[in-house]
Amino acid sequence: MKEFLEKKYSKVFFIYILPIFIGLELPIVVNLWKKKGTSFYIWLIIGIIMLLFYAYTSYKYIQTEKNFKDKQLDLERDLGECLKKNEILKKEKESFDKGMRELATLFYDSSNSLNRVANNVLEGETTLDIWSFKKVSTGICSSVYNLLCEICSPCTEFTVNVMLVDPTAKGRKKNITMIAHKGKYEQYPGKFEEKLYFDKYSTFYAVKVCRSTKTDIRILTSKEEINEKFVYIDEEHPEYSQYVGIPIICSGNKIICLLQICSFCDDKIGESKSDILEIVTKYIFPFTHYALLSYKIEKGLINSFSIIENLKKEGEKHEK
Repeated sequence: MKEFLEKKYSKVFFIYILPIFIGLELPIVVNLWKKKGTSFYIWLIIGIIMLLFYAYTSYKYIQTEKNFKDKQLDLERDLGECLKKNEILKKEKESFDKGMRELATLFYDSSNSLNRVANNVLEGETTLDIWSFKKVSTGICSSVYNLLCEICSPCTEFTVNVMLVDPTAKGRKKNITMIAHKGKYEQYPGKFEEKLYFDKYSTFYAVKVCRSTKTDIRILTSKEEINEKFVYIDEEHPEYSQYVGIPIICSGNKIICLLQICSFCDDKIGESKSDILEIVTKYIFPFTHYALLSYKIEKGLINSFSIIENLKKEGEKHEK
């Protein structure tokens, strides 16, 4: 029945022609009603049947139109959701491309610098003036900052820094040092390149994280959380809004350095802890892996230089 009613000729008949028949039939019924003969009842039944058909088909067409509008609204909603998802995916692609470009630049710079270091070693020069973990960390901070500005646009109030744990220090001399920093402004923090001893600065949040046995990512999502955790050495300090601390782990579950990200004023890295964690795992983790690799390379180079120096000294002894 539904397919029959949806046909073009059926629609024309039931919507336009049938009402005309009903209108023409009504005067006939009225005239025959005065005589009240058999013809009257026949025309009356015909009229009732036409009215019932008209009522039924009108209801069906109204229902069909309503269902069509509902489907149209559903499709429009689905289209709106698809467009939103498409915009999200487009932004994620742009952010991913930005991250890959930043990583590619870091790899390119490091490969060129390491080639020069290798050539210098062959010429007898064993220094890390050209390439070092500190220089790599500076590049990582700059890349992560640029990437955050892309992901969190139009927000730009971020700082990124690397806190390095001193691997040779023992006991009371254990410390961390901020070896790299990047932010919206070129001004370095007051404690930049200053050793923060675990005992003396035990209340500093970065010190607490680095001396802790827990290696999980620290995320503070509000100003209230930060003010509760942070210790300020003066009254004039930036108004932090969010904080992320990503420990970079070496063998033995040991923290070798800490990548810190802070946002200021009302700018945010993400709306919630899960949002921030998603950004970190999706975009920032590759930079921490690269930092660990660079740390290992520097450690290997330093050990190699030490061996080369010892061999030189032994060679000089034999010559004497």
